[in-house]
Amino acid sequence: MERLAQTCNIRLARENACNKVWVNGKDITEAIRRPQVTAAAHLVASNPAIRAQLVVKQRDIARQHPSLVTEGRDQGTVVFPQADYKFYLDASPECRAKRRWQELKQKNLDLSFEEILHSQQQRDQRDSTRTVAPLKPAEEAVVIDTTHMTIEEVVDYLYNYVKGKR
Repeated sequence: MERLAQTCNIRLARENACNKVWVNGKDITEAIRRPQVTAAAHLVASNPAIRAQLVVKQRDIARQHPSLVTEGRDQGTVVFPQADYKFYLDASPECRAKRRWQELKQKNLDLSFEEILHSQQQRDQRDSTRTVAPLKPAEEAVVIDTTHMTIEEVVDYLYNYVKGKR
């Protein structure tokens, strides 16, 4: 796995108003959002050697895309600790599970709300207690509880925050 992380070619591209992720010439944009991938992410996240390789690749991508916006559980603490803006978006476990359930339902992936909630709670526990880059907000991150916000409201909040800081 470490060798694969070191040698793979990761590329971001904007196509038809959508951001795409390509690995070794293959579009994996949808694949990386599948429940199986989410469930297995901890296997990579807990391996320091693989993480180190992927951090290098993410930073290389950021150099190619100076106004890149990323999301992930360690983006502000590990991958981009010097980022100009850091936000930690949170929501109640039930709200997060409902959003994920709706997302998967639109893709015709049949998981129950309870399965998703349980899976997310396990992942949160595992990620927040791991030794390597535990899940936590960056000290200087703006923490936003999105439980009672629509996606449009969250985007507006982030946009206005950044606009107000410039």
